[in-house]
Amino acid sequence: MKQVMKVVNFAHKKLWTGGVRMDFLKREYIRSLSDTRLLSEIGLKGHNCLDTVGAEYEYNSSFLKSLINEAKKRKIKSENLKWARRILADKNEKKKFRKRDVDYGMLKKFADIARKRKSVRWYTAQKIPVRFINEMLSCAVEAPSSCNRQGWRFILVQDENDRRFLSEIRNTGFIKDAPLVVCVLIDRQVYNSKNEMKYTPYMDAGAAIMNILHAASSSGLSACWVNFGEAEVSSKNMSRFRKLFRLGKNLLPVSLVTVGFAAQDAPKPRREKPEYYTLNRFR
Repeated sequence: MKQVMKVVNFAHKKLWTGGVRMDFLKREYIRSLSDTRLLSEIGLKGHNCLDTVGAEYEYNSSFLKSLINEAKKRKIKSENLKWARRILADKNEKKKFRKRDVDYGMLKKFADIARKRKSVRWYTAQKIPVRFINEMLSCAVEAPSSCNRQGWRFILVQDENDRRFLSEIRNTGFIKDAPLVVCVLIDRQVYNSKNEMKYTPYMDAGAAIMNILHAASSSGLSACWVNFGEAEVSSKNMSRFRKLFRLGKNLLPVSLVTVGFAAQDAPKPRREKPEYYTLNRFR
């Protein structure tokens, strides 16, 4: 089916202006998509509509309309669908922006959060409010992702036995002490190719993780980002993890984030001035 998609893309892009369309192949490809994959394609084509003009835009917008129609047939409800419809509706709308200044007040607030954030590995047993968990996840999914794929997935682990299990297979003692462990995974279904899988999903997951860390830091909680992949967990233990949480083959574990109220304080490692990390001069 991936080969069919390549043919469809080639035909549409190369022959659009000549009036030749491979509608049958396109329809068959769209019908073959899982609901998850369909929403991913809607995000991708909507993103492409924002970046293209002329024949390229016509190709992307036509494909996007077909994807939206398929989602409507399946009665899929998604915020991404609303966004995609808005993209098509706004194609001729010229937006005017007045000249704006940098909001240094907001920048200072964020800079304070960023500088305050540090990795903490000691937690009290104090329970984390459900309201915070909901807000934290809302922040996580506001992260950017490659072509609007939104491939992150999360498992919230609060059960003591499950936390001990994670601590054991990761060979990291403090994991069991955190009242909340967020398992961050990526859904392979939303990405197109093996080349894309090499690094793109991990960047998407990393962006969501940073939002989780900042949400904790800004709320008086602490957190720690813990790698949780093939390099850190044996294949046998990863199989145990997948079995415990009933993960499909499409889901790939990437990281854990421990969250809780700090039991003790420790100094944050110092950073050099920005010039140290910047390879060119700026002014």
